[in-house]
Amino acid sequence: MTQPPDTTTPEPTATTSEPGATQGGFGRDSDGHQRWARALDAESARIARRGHRASVVLIDLDGAANDDAARGSDDAPTVLSRLAETIRRSTREADVVVPLGAGRYGILLVDTDQVLAINFVERVRHACDTWLSAKTAGVRLVIGWADARPGRSIHEALVDAEQALERDRRAIWAS
Repeated sequence: MTQPPDTTTPEPTATTSEPGATQGGFGRDSDGHQRWARALDAESARIARRGHRASVVLIDLDGAANDDAARGSDDAPTVLSRLAETIRRSTREADVVVPLGAGRYGILLVDTDQVLAINFVERVRHACDTWLSAKTAGVRLVIGWADARPGRSIHEALVDAEQALERDRRAIWAS
């Protein structure tokens, strides 16, 4: 039997037209962190209530803050803008995308288990690899993810995603 739609789904995907948004879809840091906390809390309640799964993905453009190519020029799209667009194209309407600072995104993939999260990560990484390597050598795409489900909280998944992000960061810079 199909369940009725959950009307308490977290906020819609963040866009550059939101108040406080800046070039590349990155809002003010405090605004993003507040939206991220609200989205995680809402999804946590939804998981407890409905028994659904969700995945937390953290994406970081490591080195973007110090790289001229990442900031771009007036006549060229920036790496930050390209990342924002790639994430938007790779997510579904129900997913929550929150800019957490220059070069960092939190993504909440609703109704998504670990396998589907891996597929999302592979799509984003593949889409970014070509233009990122061509644009700048000083910036690396770093991604961490983990899933939440009944019995495993969204906040536990967030901690695991942060740890996975740091493992990915070490592996990428070591190569």
